[in-house]
Amino acid sequence: MPFGAFVEIDGRHGLLHRDELGDAGLEVGQQVDVVVLAVDPRRERFSLRRVAA
Repeated sequence: MPFGAFVEIDGRHGLLHRDELGDAGLEVGQQVDVVVLAVDPRRERFSLRRVAA
């Protein structure tokens, strides 16, 4: 997506902003380590930050 990538965590979706993706981006199905920054329980979504590997 132009604004970032959706990451699935236990069946729910979190948004990883494009600034967190780096130059290479992500591939579909790629695993990535993230930290949950915020939770929107009504929409069952998370705001995420990528953790350096």
